[in-house]
Amino acid sequence: MDNNFWYPVMFSFLTHRKTTPFSLYCLLAGLWLSGQSSAANEVIMDVSHANINGTVYVTDALTIPLRSGPTDAYRFIGELSAGTQLKLLAQDLENKSSHVEDLNGKKGWVSSRYLTLSMGASEQLLKANQQLEDLNQKLDLQQLQNKDYQFSMDKLTQHNTTLQEQVSELQNKLEIEQQKYLRLSDNKRFEPFYMGAIVAFVFLIVGLFLGRPKKRGDGWS
Repeated sequence: MDNNFWYPVMFSFLTHRKTTPFSLYCLLAGLWLSGQSSAANEVIMDVSHANINGTVYVTDALTIPLRSGPTDAYRFIGELSAGTQLKLLAQDLENKSSHVEDLNGKKGWVSSRYLTLSMGASEQLLKANQQLEDLNQKLDLQQLQNKDYQFSMDKLTQHNTTLQEQVSELQNKLEIEQQKYLRLSDNKRFEPFYMGAIVAFVFLIVGLFLGRPKKRGDGWS
């Protein structure tokens, strides 16, 4: 029965003067059972629109029996825990059962009211935790790569500093050698002048020495 049936009944109970706590309890129990039935019908309708060979899931907080046929009269062959991912193989709409296969390849029949097209909250939580763990691993890897990159940058900076120091030292040596070369060039430029002056001085001495008159004899000889 749906809620449309229970609304007039509830109104009658509430307006009747002889309403007892027991009758009110019965009314609330009927409403709860109606809600459970409505929810179950929604699940069945949900799965009834599923594609064959599509994916379905066991509803949350349930461990359901797996049987060899579409009704409870068939042999019990196992259990499926809440949130189990299944492959829908076929449906028996008359018995409201579904032929399914788990990820390990085991096949059997379950009641369609225990199946849903959406992943259960527990499975979604596990999937979210796995995604979070994967992201944390990627983050750790990225941070490690950043550390390696920073270490490489520090080494390159240090190497660059060393090269700059070596270049400065070589420039200083080059300037010293250039100054030496300039001094040598100046010396070589004035070297002919120095040699000419020396030669002239030598000839002057020789000339003075050779040009001195000899003493004449005094006649005694």
